[in-house]
Amino acid sequence: MKRLMLIFSMLLISLNVYSKDLKFFPEGTFGEIMTKHYSDVLNLLDPVCLMDAECNTIRFSCMESMTRSYVIKITWTDDDANLEVFVESFPNQKEHKIAFYKKEPVQKKEIDDFLKALKKKKFYEKPTEEKSNGCDGCDWLMETNIDGSYKVVCRWSPTSGFMYELGNILIDLSGERERFEMRQRKSRDWITGPYTEIFDKEDIRVFPCIRDVDGKLKFFLECFNVSENEIVIPRFYLSFVEEKSKLLKNDWFSVMDENGGFLKYNGLVLKVAERNLESDVVCLKPREYLKTAEIDVSYLLNKYGAQPSQKYYIFYNGPLGESRPIFMEYINDIDSSQYKLQRK
Repeated sequence: MKRLMLIFSMLLISLNVYSKDLKFFPEGTFGEIMTKHYSDVLNLLDPVCLMDAECNTIRFSCMESMTRSYVIKITWTDDDANLEVFVESFPNQKEHKIAFYKKEPVQKKEIDDFLKALKKKKFYEKPTEEKSNGCDGCDWLMETNIDGSYKVVCRWSPTSGFMYELGNILIDLSGERERFEMRQRKSRDWITGPYTEIFDKEDIRVFPCIRDVDGKLKFFLECFNVSENEIVIPRFYLSFVEEKSKLLKNDWFSVMDENGGFLKYNGLVLKVAERNLESDVVCLKPREYLKTAEIDVSYLLNKYGAQPSQKYYIFYNGPLGESRPIFMEYINDIDSSQYKLQRK
């Protein structure tokens, strides 16, 4: 009897979890894995099933796979119309919560203009999903329930097309574009392949410096958050020393001789796209300073094949941006105290 009760209890639990995963969308709309992902985000940010909405509703959800998600929702009746914004905090150590929320009135004309855009872009004729591929990105979900008719369309990381245009209309209408873009990642090509940014280069100032540490000259990067927002930087962007093997990784520097010729890098290249951004990041508050990436100057120059008795310019030009150059005369590659430095 106890065994039967245990099986019955487990069955109820599994049914409850299954119904929770599917409560936001008609059954069979998405696969089981994506349904759970979308439902988890909506359960946190806006746990409302639009299929059962009591008033006209439009909900746009940007569901990030590795950083923060957000939702923009518009609801209206004959007498009232409101816009709401929900933004997830950065998911750190399994902690998920709402970091930002606002609710404000929205003009009926703005709603009417968006409804016209939905028709112009043939939103109601679009298939719910389209096949797409990528290493990382975000899903854009647009849900509408107007006069009791529900529709949902999802696209992965759109950069053009109807979903991109409709989503950007709502982002502009929310007045929170800067907040969203600070949290979004922009896939770009780097020397090692695609990598991910979760910060804006304009928010960071990078200063290289060389200092004497216990009789040896060390090369440092000093990073400043010059923005008014908290920014998140993958830790491996701030470190270029492999602690165990002492290998310089990534040619995120340029070493140039007096004649303007660039030296060739001969170190280890790290494929940063393989790292986990969630668990390996540094958060910098507005105007916060961070000193990082310590390495022997002689070791750095040797990796670029620099020769003693020569003069060089060194500057950082990695994923954090580009720094001003440091000019130095490489007198002796053994006794680093004999370096001559001149900042420019």
